Amino acid sequence: MKHTPAYLLLLCCSAIGNADAAEDWLIIPATTPNITFSIDKNSLKRNGNLVKFREKITYAKPEIRDEVSGYLITEKKTHRVMNCAEQTQGLIHGATYGEHGRFITSISVDEGKVAMSEIPPNTIAGSELALVCGSVPSATGQDNKQPSSRMP
Repeated sequence: MKHTPAYLLLLCCSAIGNADAAEDWLIIPATTPNITFSIDKNSLKRNGNLVKFREKITYAKPEIRDEVSGYLITEKKTHRVMNCAEQTQGLIHGATYGEHGRFITSISVDEGKVAMSEIPPNTIAGSELALVCGSVPSATGQDNKQPSSRMP
């Protein structure tokens, strides 16, 4: 069977559609009216105290422009890691998008070289930590409850 350009285009579009269907975004409650923070529940991967997940930040009224392209940033998607016991976070991959989903730029870090930073209390990251880790154990091990295997 000879594959026509229309067939190949249809095959490509159906693969893209399936990738989007696999996402299940959970909105994180925030007090910032212009920004929505979401975690893709289907991307959640746990390995001991480490939890990796995809996060999406959407700007209802974009105000920040990319310094190089000049495009307004409407969305950021990241692949993050959190250490539940140490209450730290790091960025594995991040990408910014403009209007109509236009890709602007991205950055990736080798997972072995991810710089971990402390998660401040009473922040969006703190809420995400509590959500993805369940009951967050302290570095001293006072709360030994393991992270739950399911998200709400």
